[in-house]
Amino acid sequence: FFFKQKTAYEISTRDWSSDVCSSDLHAALLIAKLDNPDLDVDASRQEIDHLAGDIRRRVPEGADDEATLAALNRVLFDELGFHGSRGDYYNRANSYVNEVLDDREGIPISLSVVYMELARRLGLTVEGVGFPGHFLVRFTPDGGEPRWLDVFERAAVCTRDDLAAKRRGAGEELTEDDLAVVGPRAILARMANNLLGIALRERRQADVLRSLDVILTVAPESARDRAMRMVTAVRLGRRATALADARWLLEHAPEGIDLDQVRGLVARLEAGDD
Repeated sequence: FFFKQKTAYEISTRDWSSDVCSSDLHAALLIAKLDNPDLDVDASRQEIDHLAGDIRRRVPEGADDEATLAALNRVLFDELGFHGSRGDYYNRANSYVNEVLDDREGIPISLSVVYMELARRLGLTVEGVGFPGHFLVRFTPDGGEPRWLDVFERAAVCTRDDLAAKRRGAGEELTEDDLAVVGPRAILARMANNLLGIALRERRQADVLRSLDVILTVAPESARDRAMRMVTAVRLGRRATALADARWLLEHAPEGIDLDQVRGLVARLEAGDD
């Protein structure tokens, strides 16, 4: 419990208002450490360093960015067998980068974090893209045009038409925001949202609360998550948290929230009623 609290404190006190405050890998490892207090963060970083060094030795001297990327893909997917999880997609382990490194299997965002960290160590410009429903990366070769890659599909190239078709399939139009590069703050929130979904399906209220704590640390204006944490906190007997969230909702009066119900809850909590 102490180590989970310590990790939660690190997340809550870090300046997530700046996406350059930390690496994508560090953000992902903090998520993993919340549920795996014995996780050796330095060992995971060293594993990435070792893997990048092994790939670097396979890159011919003087190779350009395209050749370096090809070496990364060959080693990561063909030789080491990293792949997207299909049979057990919603397993929590697929969201933990340390376990992705061990199992060589993950979901789009966790595989992308590994891919980005390796690419950066190889001198490549590869950045995360928060595409709705399926995290991507953007590769920009030196002197070339950027292109989107789907690491879940062995770094397959995605065209703008491909991505527009995916959005139309979801009943939406492709926007520039869909293709925006994101940093550690967004990655942390997205990973926490993935774990929140798993916790809700498994009806694990303590895990729901912990995921919401992370989400609200990096996205404090999310009224939906604030309301969900208020209700979850009540169920778990966390009155102080429930009251703080209820008062926030009353102060900000976001749309879609029944403020009369919130006022009633505040009255009951202040009176000491369950």
